Amino acid sequence: MIRPAFFARLCALSILLATSTSLGAQALPTGDAAKPLDPAAQLSENLKALARDPFNVDALLLAGGGALAVGDPNAAFGFFARAEELSPNNYRAKIGLGSALTQMEKFGEALR
Repeated sequence: MIRPAFFARLCALSILLATSTSLGAQALPTGDAAKPLDPAAQLSENLKALARDPFNVDALLLAGGGALAVGDPNAAFGFFARAEELSPNNYRAKIGLGSALTQMEKFGEALR
């Protein structure tokens, strides 16, 4: 029998995973200039933005999403943790932390 608390956490993790794929998305220009960036190029652009302003929460979130997209959950965790430190109530930072922990196979921590 599945305990209700465990089931609730499992549902929360499922929602977290379903919504985490949009973290690395950026608005791109339309027309001929609308060439999607590969994840590594996107991450590079966000790192440049962070070099200009290390307190830019949006750039931290996008860098975290980019790090997840290139398969570096440890770096992603660092970006999302810094974003949460700067903006403690930011749900995108919390989702990102959960996604990074899930990719690192730290499922218990991801549920917290």
